Amino acid sequence: MSRVPGSKKTGGRLPGSLNKKNATLEEKAEKLQCDPFEILLKFANGDWEGLGYQNECYFRESKDGQETITLGYTIPPDLRLKAASEASKYLFTQKKALQIDSQVTINNPFAKMTLEEKLEKAKEVTELLLIQGHKK
Repeated sequence: MSRVPGSKKTGGRLPGSLNKKNATLEEKAEKLQCDPFEILLKFANGDWEGLGYQNECYFRESKDGQETITLGYTIPPDLRLKAASEASKYLFTQKKALQIDSQVTINNPFAKMTLEEKLEKAKEVTELLLIQGHKK
C-alpha cells in the first residue's frame, strides 16, 4: 500500500543514523581509540610529536653517534599537502562543475555554434520579428 502524499513517513532509519557498515567502522575506530580525521589533521599540521615520532627530521649518523647529515622531514611537505587535501573533503562541499557544464551544453542549442552561425541565426530571428511587427 502506498503512502498518501503529504503524510508523515513511518518506519526505516531515522535521518542521520548510521547504516550497519558505518556503525561497524565507527565501533572499530572507537575500540582502537583512533580518529582518522584527527590523524589527517596532525599530518597536515606537521604535528610529528602527536603522531609519535621521535624527531622532526631524520638523520644519518656517523659511527661515533654524531648527527652528520639531515636526510629529510619525518612528515614531508608533500605528505602534509596530501593529508590536508584529504581532510578538506570532509570540511567543504565539492563543486560539480562537469555536471553543470554538460547540462548547459544539453539545454543550450547555441553552445556548439560558431560565432558566424550565431550571428546568422540572430539576423533570421530579427527579420521574423520585424515581419511579425508589420503584420499587426
